[in-house]
Amino acid sequence: MSNVIEKTFLQALKLVLNDVEKAKRYYKDKRLTLTEKKILKMWVAVRSGQYESSLKELDGLKSESSTTIDSQKKYLKGACLFGLRRMSEAKISLLKAEDGILAMNIDYFTFFYYRMLFNIANSHDDLVDMKKYILKLNEFTDCHENRCRYLLDNTSYQLKSDNLSVMRSLLDKLKSMDFPKSLTHDYLVNEFRYSSYLEDWNRCEELLCEFKKVRQFKISANYFYMRTILDSIIHKKPIYIKHGKFDSYEYMFFQLSVLKGIEEDDLENAILYWSKLKSIDPLRYAENFDFTGTKCSFSYCLEMLVKQMTTKSSSIIINSNMNDEEKLFEILNQFGKPVSKEKLFEQIWSRELLTEKDEKLFHNCLYRARKLNKEKIRFRKGCYLLDKKAA
Repeated sequence: MSNVIEKTFLQALKLVLNDVEKAKRYYKDKRLTLTEKKILKMWVAVRSGQYESSLKELDGLKSESSTTIDSQKKYLKGACLFGLRRMSEAKISLLKAEDGILAMNIDYFTFFYYRMLFNIANSHDDLVDMKKYILKLNEFTDCHENRCRYLLDNTSYQLKSDNLSVMRSLLDKLKSMDFPKSLTHDYLVNEFRYSSYLEDWNRCEELLCEFKKVRQFKISANYFYMRTILDSIIHKKPIYIKHGKFDSYEYMFFQLSVLKGIEEDDLENAILYWSKLKSIDPLRYAENFDFTGTKCSFSYCLEMLVKQMTTKSSSIIINSNMNDEEKLFEILNQFGKPVSKEKLFEQIWSRELLTEKDEKLFHNCLYRARKLNKEKIRFRKGCYLLDKKAA
């Protein structure tokens, strides 16, 4: 690879980080080899969350003698694994790319390389590595944008270190720095984490409204994830997982599925998805729904729902003289939130719903109850609840 061609390739790679559309123009550049173009396209795909497909395509790339190409393949693999939350594997691949990345001698690119390693350490709550990479990042902050990114990452480090006063001062400093609009999302995320740690849910609600101003955030998986958890914490709404919204974000899907399972007393599903989270991050997801990571909106909602499940299961009081229809209304009234068919059946007849005969028994009871009572029983998102406005 001549110096001119390598310089062209590196220029294209740099654009991937800050101007994807301009980077795409190099797809037809005759100065780049087929492998270089493939790597460039894969970086663009990774930026849009196409981790699995990019990882498979990487395995099919021919090996080359170029140090730059070799390091890019390892870096790309690390980025794909990082996106798939396979953090330990991502770290191994990224560390193998380090010499090649440093040899490129592009501060902007090196900064993002170390930033990914910092985020892996952050995901593992590894304060030693977080501090190590924060110091590395500080060496590549000549441009204003990267200085702002460094401060954002430092706020994450201070949160993990339980230095909330330092985190607050860093966030205030960022706010006064006129940071680039491209960093608005990351800034608001850190503000959200800070407020979640303090359990200031009203402030979190305000921040979510600010998120809507960020381009396309209102339709993103992140928005629906945060909205769903806040609705559960503040408004006591049932956990609802929007179909297809989390196809590329299985980690969020697993977390919401755990919450939904616990809320609906579907422990089989809750345990299933907890085990999936545990396989990704065994240190944070301990036994019996014990989340050991930094306090956040998910951990608060998890604790709240587990407590509600325990309390509700032991506090439902039903008069033995009531008929089945009266029991149904009394259970819904005492729960005060959507209840699954299986839970209602268990409460009324003191056994599990298992057969078609049980299904028929439940639906006959439901039919009679709806005919006899002024309060209407609504079916919403797989559960039953009382519509007291209809009374």
